[in-house]
Amino acid sequence: KFVEKPDADTAQSYVDSGDYVWNAGIFAVRGSTYLSELSNFEPDIYAKVIAACDCARLETSANGYKHLQYDPLLFSAIEKKSIDYAIMERTENAAVVPAKFGWSDVGSWASVRELGTMDKNGNNLTGDVRIVDSKNCLVQASGRVVAVIGLDDVAIIDTPDALLVCHTEHAQSVKKVHQALEKDGHSTALGHGSRSKSFESRSRGWARNWLFNQALPLWADIGLDREYGGAYEALDIDGKPIHDMGRRFRVQARQVYAFAHAHEMGWKQGAEALLSPLNYMLDHCWLDTGGWGHIYNRDGSLKDGRIDTYDQAFALLGLAWAYKVTGEKRVLKAANKTKDLLFNQLRHPIIGFSEGIPATIPRRANPHMHLFETAMVWMELFDDEQMADLAQEIFELYTQRFCVDGLLREYFHEDLTPLPDRANARYRLLEPGHLLEWAFLLRKYEKLTGRKTNTTAVLEAFSDTYGMAPNTGLLVNAVYPDGTHPKFLKSRLWPQTEYIRLKLTKDTPEDQRKGLEMLERLKKHYLTVGGENMGYWHDEVDAQGKVLSSNSPASTLYHVLGCLMPLLEDGKHP
Repeated sequence: KFVEKPDADTAQSYVDSGDYVWNAGIFAVRGSTYLSELSNFEPDIYAKVIAACDCARLETSANGYKHLQYDPLLFSAIEKKSIDYAIMERTENAAVVPAKFGWSDVGSWASVRELGTMDKNGNNLTGDVRIVDSKNCLVQASGRVVAVIGLDDVAIIDTPDALLVCHTEHAQSVKKVHQALEKDGHSTALGHGSRSKSFESRSRGWARNWLFNQALPLWADIGLDREYGGAYEALDIDGKPIHDMGRRFRVQARQVYAFAHAHEMGWKQGAEALLSPLNYMLDHCWLDTGGWGHIYNRDGSLKDGRIDTYDQAFALLGLAWAYKVTGEKRVLKAANKTKDLLFNQLRHPIIGFSEGIPATIPRRANPHMHLFETAMVWMELFDDEQMADLAQEIFELYTQRFCVDGLLREYFHEDLTPLPDRANARYRLLEPGHLLEWAFLLRKYEKLTGRKTNTTAVLEAFSDTYGMAPNTGLLVNAVYPDGTHPKFLKSRLWPQTEYIRLKLTKDTPEDQRKGLEMLERLKKHYLTVGGENMGYWHDEVDAQGKVLSSNSPASTLYHVLGCLMPLLEDGKHP
């Protein structure tokens, strides 16, 4: 029997009887014996331990040390249970050895100081430290000089990602600092800081497992309609498909893209998963009058026949990746019909492309941005000259029309000149998510062609400075050009993914740190449903982080896949 922390009277009775020994919690056992006992007494824990070990990867750190990198999801599924209760109370294959020796659990900075080498004033110093008129201090320097003057009983721990200064009597209050950092989603509360390889490795491991083992399988199973075909528009908060919700065409195209791109990254199930939304598109969604309709009923009948240029852009994106995976001529034929519609019917008579058929005003930059995106995909995958010309055209539209005073605007007059300041307030709002999405695409275009604009730095800096909700650290949906916020702040999931994608594709440690920290906030506020990472998500929260959305939109898979790709080594599924 093991009694956890008996009260004083009980402990004294144990000592007085002479029939008890104090459990130091030190066990010596062969691995094979331990696993055998674990399988006997805790078969569920045993099975999960074996599963986590089977999927572990041997990695080598920067300093040459080898270590096992466990599957985070499998490892975290193992129940936390003390060896005392799980095995030692129940085994018949153990012996207790009484012994007398000194012991410290090194539970405070004071005990750390006492265990090391101290100078004549009781100071324990590590690294490049200069100390004057101080005693009983613990100072650990790392990478820079630390000077201490006139202090007693102080712990100073300087590491690459954080600096701690505290009185040794208040060392336990470090927990309060940790809790505050954790609440903010700060990386130093979750590993050794986002500047460390361990935190980066943890993030990569989580991204691989969550995407390939949870999100993609879920949306390729529950997210697809086995009766009528196609992808559901959304799941409810319990992870069940919503049958009676109208299906936007763009969602079918986005799911085709997500499954096809995942297949090219090594997720072999993607080739089969993409067929359901692809066939739904090809069988139901092309109108006799030309173009892909806007919204459909579950059975494929038309609900809204408007031709939206935004939708046509995603049709081309999904079809490009579907053709890359399947090589089917019907997919290429559908893509060519879409191009003909785009260039012959959706061109605006003055400049750029219309909002759709029928044409509406005000005009937006957003449909052009997604045409820019899909044009570069056709350039990369198929060296398509027509789409290369389209990408160049939209790049010039950005520099000459959409970017006003260094900032992307959303809404425009018929000739793509900006709306005046006296326009409806919602037309003056900027969307930080779009600013960062444009910045990512413009940087990608520069890599493909060498053509660049220096305004990407302005887009990013504006979003960093004015686009964040102060209480959550999340990107807000909208902000005015002067940096002021609307009265009611809200944060949807997708802008966070654009922030993460941009930061993680930049080279500086500071940008990488910001991207990893935002990923932690993304996991906390959106990807944690019912206390777990289920593979689906909340869509929107308020300024305090309270969930506002009632369902999980399928269209977000496109965004989440994009932000996790920089974390996947070589872009491949292991």
